[in-house]
Amino acid sequence: MIEKKEWNIQKVLNWTTQNFSEKEISSARLDAELLLANVLGCRRIDLYLKFDQPMKAEELVKYRELVQRRRQKEPVAYILGTQEFYGRSFSVGPGVLIPRPETEHIIDEALAWVKNQEPGKSFDVLDVATGSGCLAITLGKEIPTAKVTALDISSEALAYAQKNLFDLNGESNVSLICQDFLQWAQRDKNTYEIIVSNPPYISKEAGLMEDVKNFEPSLALYGGQDGSEVLRAWVPLMFEKLKAGGILLCEIGFDQSEGLKEFLAGKKISGVSFIKDYFGHNRVLKIIKE
Repeated sequence: MIEKKEWNIQKVLNWTTQNFSEKEISSARLDAELLLANVLGCRRIDLYLKFDQPMKAEELVKYRELVQRRRQKEPVAYILGTQEFYGRSFSVGPGVLIPRPETEHIIDEALAWVKNQEPGKSFDVLDVATGSGCLAITLGKEIPTAKVTALDISSEALAYAQKNLFDLNGESNVSLICQDFLQWAQRDKNTYEIIVSNPPYISKEAGLMEDVKNFEPSLALYGGQDGSEVLRAWVPLMFEKLKAGGILLCEIGFDQSEGLKEFLAGKKISGVSFIKDYFGHNRVLKIIKE
């Protein structure tokens, strides 16, 4: 690098973007901006309002540390410790799946369904494989009359969910349970108006990016050899726990909709449809129980 005194915000961003691109990081510019905004304690847009501002020595040192971590393909969300989901900031880190934008389709669809129900009605909600708690906590915030039960087998992931629950939903209508869903469901006698899930659905052969494959928990990623093993085990059981007229929303792989539709027809489960993601893929399985 050139002398520290020559570095201003614009030069730092340009150098980092080029460096990340050489490391085949697809979101090079965005990542550079997010990391620098974190160091400077400002918004991304503010970086462009002070391009010529010189960087202090201590800022450069801190920034270099974050850049080096990203060069090793560590996810930006883990480096910063947070990820935005549905307009809220969720704490994340090693051991918990990072919330994705496509998962927000589940919230949109659930809220649209709620709007068509009786005003003021209370809802029992179940979130299977809650991870960071992004679905459970968001539904708890967006639906004040909801009582949400959120399960995950990972105590490490639930530690993040607990922190997010405390930070985002103080007096909570969300309960966290550390249990395997298949075992818990055999004992739980309740039924639910809304069931949501972002389960493991990646196949063992999937060519995942390094920042996903090497850092995010395999327990939350892989759904068996072909990716659909967990879905085939969970969806019929979730359907059993769904109240008549209720809605089930489950994220799936972009190429799994046809296989699942055929499988569920064989289980005599009707009311099946799919919600497309931002790229036009069938990303969320939707079932309205007749």
